[in-house]
Amino acid sequence: MQNKNPFSPKDVNRMLEAACSRLGVSPLTLRRQLERGDLSSLNASLTPQQKQMMNDILSDPKKMQKMAASTDLNTLLRNIK
Repeated sequence: MQNKNPFSPKDVNRMLEAACSRLGVSPLTLRRQLERGDLSSLNASLTPQQKQMMNDILSDPKKMQKMAASTDLNTLLRNIK
C-alpha cells in the first residue's frame, strides 16, 4: 500500500525550488535524490537535531499529514516565490 502524498504537485515544486536555492543543487537533482530516498543533499546542511526531527516526520504518515495541514506551512508555501 502506497501512502498518499499530502502535498499538491504545485506545493512540491515550490518546496523543491526553495530547498534547491539554499542547498545549491538543481531541482532535477534534488527531485531524483528524494525519489530514491537519498537525503544526502538535505542532511548536509542540517544539525543532528534537525536530521532526527526530519527523519521522525518523514517516517510517520500522521505527522506528515499534520505538517501538511499546518497553517505555518501553508503560509510558507504561499510566500515562496
